[in-house]
Amino acid sequence: MKTKDTLSSCSDLDEQEIQQLQKQAKNLKEISMNKLNALKTTTQRLERQTFTHSLLFERAFSRLFSNDVRIFKYELSQNMNNLEKQLNNKILHEKDSKSALSVIKVQFDKFIHSEMLKSSNYDSNAREAREDFKDYTQVEAQSSKDLIIQHMESIKQCIVERARHEQEIHHRLKRLNERKLQIQECMVQKVKASNASSEEKDYSRIVSDKGNDQVEKVDSNVIPDSPDMCDNEIQTDQNAIECDDERAALANLITNLKLDIDENKKIQKKLKFLNEIVYKRNQSIQTIRRIRLSGSRSGENRLEEVERVLMH
Repeated sequence: MKTKDTLSSCSDLDEQEIQQLQKQAKNLKEISMNKLNALKTTTQRLERQTFTHSLLFERAFSRLFSNDVRIFKYELSQNMNNLEKQLNNKILHEKDSKSALSVIKVQFDKFIHSEMLKSSNYDSNAREAREDFKDYTQVEAQSSKDLIIQHMESIKQCIVERARHEQEIHHRLKRLNERKLQIQECMVQKVKASNASSEEKDYSRIVSDKGNDQVEKVDSNVIPDSPDMCDNEIQTDQNAIECDDERAALANLITNLKLDIDENKKIQKKLKFLNEIVYKRNQSIQTIRRIRLSGSRSGENRLEEVERVLMH
């Protein structure tokens, strides 16, 4: 498992990268909106109100787009608004945005693939359509087609790149949250380890104090400056042998100390319970005394009830 410091460092790096990705996604959103406005500017030449009053332009438009200019204008306005709505979303929906753009592409499909746009087409109707289109839009039909394709491709590219950035942001945020949870888990484990170490030190200190008391008792049996010192030197080897017995005794002492601690807890619980019984009985005795002092018949009845309770 990674350490807390390593996880924190990784989390800081992830946050910086997420902020950078969010900034790039925001820039892509602005670029896509600019490209959409450029597409609108190009198509607005087809939406001028004066065009609809020109029979020559209506005829040229019908030949190039295979559609009525009024119907085309209404549908294009609706489709543009839908695409703008998708691109303006705080979180881009790639599928819906591509679908909205695809609808506009389909609307221009016949114009883009029209044989009349080719300069090599010398058919009289084709020449008239191209000339009338240029007279009223001030742009060559082929140039208008190229601009429309260019703007739509730019919008599509922005949608793809923005969607990729936002997907990466989602993955980074998920990983960042996982690392934050790991950091919290490390902190919890550290606190638990610290508490366990503190309890072990306290217990070791208690055992040490108990052991020192036992050693002092053993040492008190030796009298300094005794005339039997020589005898004590003879018994040194025997004492060395008895050290093992003392170690065993100390181990038993530790075991008994643990049992004493557990037994002490049980005694404390029993004392608490007995204190509660004594307290309740004292309360009952005081109640009996008050009833006897009152001397009333109802008081005697209550006295009998209380006494019955105390008997149980």
